[in-house]
Amino acid sequence: MAINIRIVTPTGFLWETKAEEIFLPSTTGPLTVLPGHINILTGLAPGLLRVKVDSRWKPILISSGAAQVMTLDLTTVQVGIMEVEEIKQENFKEAELLLEKANETLSGISPTDIRERIKALEAKNFAESRVEAFKFLTT
Repeated sequence: MAINIRIVTPTGFLWETKAEEIFLPSTTGPLTVLPGHINILTGLAPGLLRVKVDSRWKPILISSGAAQVMTLDLTTVQVGIMEVEEIKQENFKEAELLLEKANETLSGISPTDIRERIKALEAKNFAESRVEAFKFLTT
């Protein structure tokens, strides 16, 4: 038995496949979806969404979004996404520099400027996810 997964972005349909297992970076913590999972709707945090197809993990870097699990279906709506090939093209130092810059930007924003802090925190989380993705792909 497999789970049908669809990934949709604001610009339209992106990808669909049948998976054995799915790992989601949920806003409430990591979430593993297996065939027969209960129905849920959850927010997705920036991180590495992993899809197991033919006993191999396919990592997909996401910025944020939502996921809906319905019996043997999982649909995600993503605000931002990065293909694995794009991750492979950048080197680890570049990913670390982006994270360092995001941390500097965040530390320079006033605690009272909530809107800018949220934007900077999202950029920092996405940069951390790039570093995590690079480590995942190189191990």
